[in-house]
Parts: sequence; structure tokens; C-alpha cells
Amino acid sequence: MNYAVLHRTGERQVAPMLKQIDLRHKERYKWAIARIQGDNVLDCAAGVGYGSKMIVNALPSVIVTSVDRELKAIQYGECYYNSSRIDYQVQDMRKLDFNKKFDTIVSLESLEHVVDPKVVLYSFKKYLVKEGLLIVSLPIVSKSLSKFHLFEVIGMESAKNFFLSCGFFVVETYKQHNRFGLFCLMPDRTSNNRKKDG
Repeated sequence: MNYAVLHRTGERQVAPMLKQIDLRHKERYKWAIARIQGDNVLDCAAGVGYGSKMIVNALPSVIVTSVDRELKAIQYGECYYNSSRIDYQVQDMRKLDFNKKFDTIVSLESLEHVVDPKVVLYSFKKYLVKEGLLIVSLPIVSKSLSKFHLFEVIGMESAKNFFLSCGFFVVETYKQHNRFGLFCLMPDRTSNNRKKDG
């Protein structure tokens, strides 16, 4: 099968072996893996699935639902990063549809690629169990980093305030190479933040 289309922007990590994936991308997943709770995990906007594979390799009891909107990426994952504990699905993170909830949702290098990431965060909140965790990343910038990004924030405090406005408490943060912020979040179930945002 021809996977050349997956390389068209240079933004997506595509390689048949984990050792060929950029170290910075793997570092983000390692940070996330150390904070995953529960056995039912969603890896959202997972690309070709290398991160999903890292999760099941590190956590023997975990089942991962690995979703991406691009069929070719999912097929690549099924080919090169297959596991009996990974369920690959084609889904758009802006229109998620599940009949279950997750203990942890991981979504790295994704929010910056949607015009309105609040819509995505509200959906994540819907599919998290009551005390579930959301682990995400965001570019932390003083000026725009990439022509591929539709959303960026200036500084870690701005990012924290953004997540609070979407109904998530910030549990833990990590700044990677002064460019990316990693955030471990927990949903605030005491208020309806979506209504507050109008």
C-alpha cells in the first residue's frame, strides 16, 4: 500500500519502527505514559499509532483506542504498530462518537491543528470517567511556531487559563525545550463551563 500521502506536509511523524520516530515526540509520550491511570485509554489524533504502541508496550494491562481522522494513518498503524490491545478507528477528534468512557485520554500535538480547540476539549470531557485524566500538549510561543498551527498560546499561564475556561483543572505541567507545554488535566464536574462560554 502506498503511504506517501502521509508525508505530504512533513508535520506528521511517519516511520515503520519506533527507533525512527523523532526523540522529542517520543519524550512527550513517555511523559504521558508515566501519568496514565486506569486500563481504558483513548489516544486521540494518534497519527500512525506509534504512541499507542508505546503505551501498550509500557503498560501491560492497558487497552488503547487509537483514533485518527485519516484512513491511511490508521491503516499504517494497523500494519506497523499492531497489537491485540490497540483498537484502531477512523474518527475526527472534533466529532468523537463512542459508547463508552475512558480512564485517561491522551492527545498530543493535536489541539493546535483545530480552529476551535474548545469544541474538542468539551468532547474529551464528555468521554472521560468522573475522575479521569486528560493529557495534552500545546505549543507555548512568543511568536507563531508553524504555518501548520491554527491555535497557539503565549506562555504557560495563558495555557492554564485556557484549560480552566474549558472546564479542566491543571494537575501537572512540563515545559519541553521551551517550545511545548505538556499538561495533565482533570475535569471540573462542578460547573457547566460550556454554557459559561456562551
